[in-house]
Amino acid sequence: MKKLSIVALLIALGVTTLFGCAKKEEDMVYLKDFDATKYVELGDYKGLTLDIDKVEVTDEEVESYVQYYLSSNAQKVDVTDRDEAKDGDIANIDYEGKKDGVAFEGGTAQGIDLTIGSGTFIPGFEDGVIGMKVGETKDIDVTFPDNYGNEELNGQPVVFTVTLNGLKENQVPELNDEFVKQLATSIGATYQTVDEFKQSLREDIEAGYQSEQDAQVEQQLEEQLKSLSTFKDAPSGFVDRLVNSLLDTVTAAANDYGVEPGVVATYYYGVDAENYEENLRNYVKEELAPQYLMIGAVANKEGIKVTDDMVNEEIQKMLDSYGADVTVDEYKEKLGDIESFREYVLINKVVELMKENAVINEK
Repeated sequence: MKKLSIVALLIALGVTTLFGCAKKEEDMVYLKDFDATKYVELGDYKGLTLDIDKVEVTDEEVESYVQYYLSSNAQKVDVTDRDEAKDGDIANIDYEGKKDGVAFEGGTAQGIDLTIGSGTFIPGFEDGVIGMKVGETKDIDVTFPDNYGNEELNGQPVVFTVTLNGLKENQVPELNDEFVKQLATSIGATYQTVDEFKQSLREDIEAGYQSEQDAQVEQQLEEQLKSLSTFKDAPSGFVDRLVNSLLDTVTAAANDYGVEPGVVATYYYGVDAENYEENLRNYVKEELAPQYLMIGAVANKEGIKVTDDMVNEEIQKMLDSYGADVTVDEYKEKLGDIESFREYVLINKVVELMKENAVINEK
């Protein structure tokens, strides 16, 4: 089963609009509605110990990113010193595909740019273009894969009549200060020299690694504390809210990707696709709800509260990071379920406290 930190899980949750007034179990929907310390006997959440790998960025990694930016800014130029196609060339071609001498649907095109060796066309086609000369027309015999996806063509031999109209190749720019300045202007960066460019790449790579490491640290701290704690069943209303949120998320993702909800539930939450709703409920009871209870209990013991100003500040930071052109109030109105977001802020604060009090050894 995939292990996700509670923060990552909360971000993935959809929003619901369940509210309660009385203190019946079914009305205990959010952490604010009950005392989490009554549902969990916490282990020692201060002084947790874990080992992590030291974040280091190699010169080779920086160089790979440099080459990525260079290749991404390559320009197509006409090949003028030869007329024969070779691997890596961009060949402009016309083609017509025939099966048993009859042209088939989707098998004809004119003026198509094909990068030889890209694997864009079916096996054998691109190899057949290698060695052709500009202006030449030839037949290329190929066989469609058995799993091509077209019943009429699966595993069938066909002939493509191909004409090579011209050749181009990618010209990779030289790495110099001029290129770096142009790149910086296009993406809104500030570096002006090659050395500054490489240093910026190193810092970006390191920040990415650090973010991954932080998520791993949070997950491991949560898992350690959970293993040291004892839990009672969470209130039914709280469980129902988390289950409904997960179901909403799974359904929305399934619609986006055109797959069955059970497939999404398996991929993201590690539950069996069959009877996924029941399996998600069990997942919430056994995994997710105890994590929430644990976080809520720590918050209660430490007197950690989340004010409206804290919520607004966190929303503004999130909007700024994504460059979203909406106000905090507009986002809150669209979100609807502010309490779930308040829990998200609370979880961040509790996890940060656990990290500050943990013994983290870098290897």
